[in-house]
Amino acid sequence: MTSCARARGRCCPRSGRPTSLTHVGVRPIPPDGLPAVGPLDGVEGMHAVVTHSAAHLGPLLGRLLAGELAGTPSPLLDAFRPQRFGENVPAVADESYRQTRIALADHATG
Repeated sequence: MTSCARARGRCCPRSGRPTSLTHVGVRPIPPDGLPAVGPLDGVEGMHAVVTHSAAHLGPLLGRLLAGELAGTPSPLLDAFRPQRFGENVPAVADESYRQTRIALADHATG
């Protein structure tokens, strides 16, 4: 039995309806676990918002990115630019990321 079949059995054990198609996806999580928000190098006009915390940070990140698209850059996003990875992807967040995460959380709830 496949993993998908086992999961389907747990989620819908009595549905009695056959499943014709099952999808399994990988959640996009930046390597350091922090959001990546902003313009992408090499693709003019392309911006990204990639985060594991979309349910919590999505509304705030959307507002901040919309402001940037309208011409008002947000310093709250500086530590979360996709360009931070360059060729050296960090293994863990450093203190500046932690402080900025706290600032984002305060801004989102305040």
